[in-house]
Amino acid sequence: MVLHIYCTYPWAVNALCSGIHDVSITYSCVREQVSNYCIKVTFILYHFIGKPLYIHLPYFLPSLTPLYLVMCVLIMFREESTVVPIIMETLLGIPEDSHLAIRVAVLDLISPLAEWLKLHTEFLDKVLDFIMMGLKTHVISSRAALAITSICTFCQEPMTHHLDGLLEIVKAADSLGIAQDAIIGLYKSFAKVVCLMQPKQITDGIGKLCQVIASLLAQFAVEGSKPEGDPSILLDRLSAIFRNCHLKGNIEEHPCMPVVAQLWDIIQGVIYNYQQNVRVIERSCRCLRYIIRCVKKSGRSLLLPLLRLTITIYQNHKHSCFLYLTSIIVDEFGVIPDLQGDLMSVVETLAKLAFPIVGGGQAFDADAVDDLYRLCGRCLQKLPLHFISSSILTAAVQLGLAAGTMHQRDANASLMMFFKDLMAVDKHESVPLEAKKLVHQLMGHHGQELANVLITDLACLPVYMSDEVTVVLHEMMLFTKQEATVWLSHAVHHVCTSDIIRRVIITDEQKQDFVSKLSNCEDIEEMKKMTSDFAQLFR
Repeated sequence: MVLHIYCTYPWAVNALCSGIHDVSITYSCVREQVSNYCIKVTFILYHFIGKPLYIHLPYFLPSLTPLYLVMCVLIMFREESTVVPIIMETLLGIPEDSHLAIRVAVLDLISPLAEWLKLHTEFLDKVLDFIMMGLKTHVISSRAALAITSICTFCQEPMTHHLDGLLEIVKAADSLGIAQDAIIGLYKSFAKVVCLMQPKQITDGIGKLCQVIASLLAQFAVEGSKPEGDPSILLDRLSAIFRNCHLKGNIEEHPCMPVVAQLWDIIQGVIYNYQQNVRVIERSCRCLRYIIRCVKKSGRSLLLPLLRLTITIYQNHKHSCFLYLTSIIVDEFGVIPDLQGDLMSVVETLAKLAFPIVGGGQAFDADAVDDLYRLCGRCLQKLPLHFISSSILTAAVQLGLAAGTMHQRDANASLMMFFKDLMAVDKHESVPLEAKKLVHQLMGHHGQELANVLITDLACLPVYMSDEVTVVLHEMMLFTKQEATVWLSHAVHHVCTSDIIRRVIITDEQKQDFVSKLSNCEDIEEMKKMTSDFAQLFR
């Protein structure tokens, strides 16, 4: 009993764990301490079996601390069927007037036990009743919503029988005082569960869910009207639905398409009405990206109006998120032969508008670089012949070389992937020989510049960015090994050999050794180790 009381108070729990972080403690000592802690926690579990928490002690604090210790242990017993059920009965049996801290602790315990509930669905109704009790209390409603999200993640099939109740919770989420992040979780949960149903039920379920949002979002789509509120919140909820709507099997016509067709006019109206608002436009494009990923080729009927909208808005307001949106369109529809020409025309129009923005002034716009070269990379993957023969290829390569030493990781990664995909075109069987010759000619003119950029990146950028550079070096060696060796030798020869205080960083022997090993290396993982070691010399 003394040990139990000792474990009951927060200061004692902290004391139990205080030795773990001492660097002087050897692994064997840590193992011994962990074993002791498990014995003590097991004692706590044994103490609680069959004894309601609310009569354990007259105050909530002594019950609360062991409850959180219980939480740490129970998540390991995913298949246990003897002790955990008794504990669950005890936890779910606490009365509605228990202290809020106890109720929150139980709700927090339900979330990690969702995987256990998947194997013990006989407790699901009781758990949902307890969560519903929490939803009615504004102070803890967000924690209850998070518990529902966890259950829907692991118990999707059993939750299909509670779909109507889940829909009512989602509809009433704002009035229940649930936090926005938790509401997003509820929308995700509903989408995951409803997508296990038959196509007609999916259409009805997603339609009812989206109708809740559409009725509120429609007021923001009225031309010239700017009501109070933020449409971004509603757009995020739509994104959560379509991002998590994953169907099993191949269905010719996506069941969400009728819902998307109804939403299109509203989303389009919001974009036109808020075209100067960067935040709303970014959330709108994000929503459209997830819609396209969801319905895939079933959304072909929306393709042309979507592309017209993209060009119209981008001509007036250079929101780079439209470039990202177009890259998703190219990825989904670029394999359809009769759409490739139209898609490439749109890409050329957007790229010519973007080039001055990306490289305008003395600094590069990192977001624009990231989104533009993500789009160019998608074109090389899905529309290689059209992109190589387009009027923007040379300009894209030149601008990419100029921006190649950017320190922004996402932008640099998109650039590296673009150059990698450009040289990988040589492997495409569907690309004619004439087009491949164009790539070889282009690399003949700019190969040395690219090698200079890659070596400069290794010397100047953070070491954790070297892997993306290595991928391009590896592809360059596959593309034209003999010329690449010459380019890299020249680039490494001209790299700085000393720092500002004239301390030697790298010797000529180390340079030659690096180029020699690089040219003879075929395994990309081994090459990543080489480039990482080379980059470390400059740190």
